[in-house]
Amino acid sequence: MVHYWGPLIHVRSRAVAVVDEGGTFINYYVHMTPVKSLQMLHKAVLNGANSQAYLTAILVASKEALLDVGRR
Repeated sequence: MVHYWGPLIHVRSRAVAVVDEGGTFINYYVHMTPVKSLQMLHKAVLNGANSQAYLTAILVASKEALLDVGRR
């Protein structure tokens, strides 16, 4: 996901995946500009042997921005 929102926007990003045996979930979240607030909940449920998840975020923020970056 690559986002480019305005400086007065409140962003609520969600991503959920169930990863079965031997599976892989890769999630890249890139936010290119400062926003008013950002709340993230990106979650991977590992459901079996050798299941794996990679959750990566690259964020640009101003000093005034409120960021809640949750990963599970």
